[in-house]
Amino acid sequence: MATTWQYWRVYITSDNGGGGIEIGEVQFRLNGVDITTGGSASASSSFFGDNGGRAFDKNQGTSWASDFSNVWPQWLKYDFGSPKKVTSVYWDMNGNWSTNRQPRNFQIQCSLNNTEWVDALVLTNIGWSLNVPQEFTFTPPSHGGRREYTIIG
Repeated sequence: MATTWQYWRVYITSDNGGGGIEIGEVQFRLNGVDITTGGSASASSSFFGDNGGRAFDKNQGTSWASDFSNVWPQWLKYDFGSPKKVTSVYWDMNGNWSTNRQPRNFQIQCSLNNTEWVDALVLTNIGWSLNVPQEFTFTPPSHGGRREYTIIG
């Protein structure tokens, strides 16, 4: 069974009272190593008018923020372009953003087709401390994968 998925996202159902989310840096990791390169980011909404890419730009001076409408869910997605195995998500608020703008309840999800999503990790009642990044480790879910066959007659 395969454990690689092309699309990975953080699916946020509530924050810690800030009315929206603000993220300094997110990394999808394999065995503790950032593999979030060469793909494309997108988000459910954006306060700054970007597509979510600021959360993956490896720049400690930028961030992605949802539109602060207090509408849930919000999500931040990364398309690797091809299936990748992810074993953790690293989250850094970069010390510039309030802890109440970090997610309280959220899922790490994966997809093969950007339509059907599978939970890799479900997190509830998560608390945050200023200037303290968190890494959430998990075993990626497996799927049957797809194989293509050519029948030569």
